[in-house]
Amino acid sequence: MREAGFTTYSIDHEHNRHRPKVALILADLTQEHSQQTALDMVRQLRPLSIHLGLPCGTCSRARERELPEHLRSQHSAPPPLRSAEHLMGMPGLVGTNLAKVQAANTLYYFGVQLLFLCFELDILVSVENPARSWLWGILTKLVAAINNAEFTKWYAALTSTDFHACMHGGERNKRTRLLASQGLYDELAAECDNSHQHKPWFVVKRGSGLEFATALEAEYPRVLSTRMAACLKRQAEQRHLRLGPHLSSAQTARHAWGVQTSKAKPLIPEFKGFHHSAVEDPQEGYKLLATPPTGAQSTELLSENEGQLESEHKRVRKTFKYGIQWKPEEFFEEAKAVLHPKDPQKALPLVLKEAVIHVMSSSPVEVAKHRLSVVLALHRKASELAAEEQQLKASMDQQTAHVLSNKRLCLWKHLLETTGCADMQVVDLVTNGIPLYGSHTKPPNFPDDWRPSLISVHELLESSVWRRKALMGAEHSKMEDCVQDDLHEATMKEVELGHLHGPLSEEEVTAHFGSDKWLFNPRFALYQGAESKIRAIDDGKRSSLNFAYTTNFKLELYDVDTLAALVASVADSLQLGKVSFDMEDDTTCTVPVHPDVASDTWSGRTLDWSRAYKQLAVDKASRLLSVVGYYHRNRWVFFRCDVLPFGAVAAVYSFNRVSRSLHHLICKLLWGPCTCFYDDYPTISPNASAAILSKAMSAMLTLLGWDHAKVGVKAADFSSAFNLAKPLRAAAKFSDG
Repeated sequence: MREAGFTTYSIDHEHNRHRPKVALILADLTQEHSQQTALDMVRQLRPLSIHLGLPCGTCSRARERELPEHLRSQHSAPPPLRSAEHLMGMPGLVGTNLAKVQAANTLYYFGVQLLFLCFELDILVSVENPARSWLWGILTKLVAAINNAEFTKWYAALTSTDFHACMHGGERNKRTRLLASQGLYDELAAECDNSHQHKPWFVVKRGSGLEFATALEAEYPRVLSTRMAACLKRQAEQRHLRLGPHLSSAQTARHAWGVQTSKAKPLIPEFKGFHHSAVEDPQEGYKLLATPPTGAQSTELLSENEGQLESEHKRVRKTFKYGIQWKPEEFFEEAKAVLHPKDPQKALPLVLKEAVIHVMSSSPVEVAKHRLSVVLALHRKASELAAEEQQLKASMDQQTAHVLSNKRLCLWKHLLETTGCADMQVVDLVTNGIPLYGSHTKPPNFPDDWRPSLISVHELLESSVWRRKALMGAEHSKMEDCVQDDLHEATMKEVELGHLHGPLSEEEVTAHFGSDKWLFNPRFALYQGAESKIRAIDDGKRSSLNFAYTTNFKLELYDVDTLAALVASVADSLQLGKVSFDMEDDTTCTVPVHPDVASDTWSGRTLDWSRAYKQLAVDKASRLLSVVGYYHRNRWVFFRCDVLPFGAVAAVYSFNRVSRSLHHLICKLLWGPCTCFYDDYPTISPNASAAILSKAMSAMLTLLGWDHAKVGVKAADFSSAFNLAKPLRAAAKFSDG
């Protein structure tokens, strides 16, 4: 009764197309957290349609009927729980009956919340229940209670479609109603034509209880489900929605390398066509795929294209099916027309294409002048916004303002607005401090991917004391003394930088927050590289912090393949003497390569952030959840974390939004041909304009307040060979030719 499933069709904003996506929730939807999770899912995925099969047990009119006479002496009939005068429950209900009505009412309230969300987001909707159910009156009453005239008008315009279940594959003549968006399921209306037999309605004794035939009709027949799906498919086609699985760029690339996935269509179909014959008809180049059954058995005939049911009913195959194989020369021509999944036309974002066009079609002198003028304009704008910046910092939470003290947030917001950045909400996310729980806004420049939280922040804090005791007991003697010392030394450096507040004892942390309900995240040491540099990791998984965060987009990053596509596009342009890119408005931009660029050599470098996650503040409410600690020299030490902890899922997703916004500005304003992978920005440039680009990128980031490496190994300037981001584990090299 309390479980609900949702099948949704979502929108791929990044590629401006729609794609189907199935999301299933099995949860106690009488609980507020589960309801909020479901509503968040709908807001993020923006489905094509939502179907509500609300429980009808307490609304059933069958409760008004008497039991068969032979059962009355030993059993009582289920009593009516609702009536026309008492839709929300009969007066005087107690015990189990009261609990059933209250649980059902909670779901009905939630159902109306979903209906209101469908009204707001223009989502197709349908509700199923028996035609005589009290539910229809309940929904009308709850909709009216919302007191929104437009919503009430929208609800009144929904269409009632009645049918007997036996006309859509059911075994009994149950009268069902679908209340749905106009035109969605109208064609399913059907009265029983008595051309078939019905199973009887019955009540029989099963053990110490009774079994009602009505319960057996709760499951949707396969035929009905298939016909409803066909109606939805037509709606999707009428709205020009793209049907079929969506592959990430990484999946697409693996598919091209020969790592097959069930989601991916073949780059070239295995057969160029199909041949059906009533008799066996072997020919050269034909491969037998299916034969008629030898007996009276029936098979499901599948369509050749999608493998979906060609008919709603099972039927006997009557033909031989052959696949027509390609001739070698035909297959070769088909293969020549296939684009590589990481073809620059598909792999490079628009801002990066624009940067390459500017750099390759202009003289290095013009490019250098442009970059210098941008840096000077940024300085002037920063001065203009100084007072506004000061006001903003004064209005912020004190600790958040301290972490972001050197950030020019107003300038950052102005630049993102004027350059048309898709993700403007990232500014508010950073300015207010980043929550480590719940759900952040969905950035439109990342593909959809929805994974709900498994625990609410309230539940997390309520169980935090016992979680802490369990973790402290398990972690007590795991770390060697030398590792403890290294970890403590690295942690105290963070304290000096203002990232952490401590060290504190368990009692001092409780006194600091005024409550013992704070979450402990075990900190451990990770040694990296040949120099065994220590990195402190805060384990948000073992503390369950990460289970309280809902992800609503996929981290599809500009990895080494994207950089390879960038280099390949430059190499092709130099060879052809022109730059040509497909743009987002279905046009192609083609310009000649400037002679000075054509005769120049290219080099590259990687710009690297300093203290990447530590430059961003967590919000005030998350400080209770981000206490880190470890066992050191016979005692536990704890620290309040004011910056993004390295180990929280929310930190990864929010940081990459910030990183992507700065990549947008580098490409858009400075014409910097670069990619970004977390906190690293691999960049390439003609040698003649490389030095100015290096200084301009550093100047812009410094002015905005984003710390980055300026000296040392990580600040190596442009060179014919350079190291990429360490996580990529790769290097790039440019020939001198």
